[in-house]
Amino acid sequence: RLRKSSLTSRGVYLRDINGSITQSGKTFSLQKIQGNIGEGRIELTGSIAMPQNTPQQLHLKLHTTSMDIGRTLRLISPRVRSVQGVANSTIELTGSLASPRVGARLSLHRFFAYGFYLPRVDIELAGTPKEIRFKQIKANVGSGTLNATAELKNTGGVWNANMQAKGKKLNVRVLSSYLPDEARKHVKGILDITFTASGTAETFKGTGLLTSPSLSIYNITSHNIKAPFYIQDRYFTVEDASASIYGGQMKLQLAADLHSTKWGGRVDIKSADLTGLIRDVIPDSTGSITGKTDFS
Repeated sequence: RLRKSSLTSRGVYLRDINGSITQSGKTFSLQKIQGNIGEGRIELTGSIAMPQNTPQQLHLKLHTTSMDIGRTLRLISPRVRSVQGVANSTIELTGSLASPRVGARLSLHRFFAYGFYLPRVDIELAGTPKEIRFKQIKANVGSGTLNATAELKNTGGVWNANMQAKGKKLNVRVLSSYLPDEARKHVKGILDITFTASGTAETFKGTGLLTSPSLSIYNITSHNIKAPFYIQDRYFTVEDASASIYGGQMKLQLAADLHSTKWGGRVDIKSADLTGLIRDVIPDSTGSITGKTDFS
């Protein structure tokens, strides 16, 4: 029986281990082996059968609570950065020691990855030590929903990813955590998104499209927004966004460093109606100005 034991492996310190291991013939049974990792907790149950002259058989179930996502991912791939959050999960391991299979359901909370924040993400996956398929990735963003699928393949010790995502009616303020807090509070609206990406932790890149019926930034409201974008070399970049604004047309370029709060961009507006623009920018104004304006 294990009681208040500890274990260190690959930089992971598992403390306060309790539980028991029993043996019946060639089968070892694990009965509620529990322990703490950082602020998280794990519980392992199941059996390992080791019959003579045949492969060992695994039937294990692991429950985790409040596990640090970033730290766990870095154990798999030390190059992973800019990922934070906590995870609760149920993981089942079957097959043999030489050829194990895994199935899991995870719930990620306060999940932050490469500049984007999601309050909760639910994941279902299955695979092997060489290939993992994410059958479902689902997140609520305000009143909208983001759905994605993905595959991970291990080639020469390096994990390569392919993913596709689609979101409907996503809350822009929730998504845009890469912006400073002072800027975020002046952003409101909903958007739809499609996104395709691939690569390793170091070469991850993707392209997508953002569309929105209406978006307000510092009280300036634009409509019918269409913004192709890409992510590469840790930057989120919009090169040629377009929208209608106060009867005129707007073009936008934007770049944001996903590893920091640095961002910048350029806006060009042509033939916008001054009356509506000034009313929204200076709502307490008592005078009036009419006409059209161009500015950058």
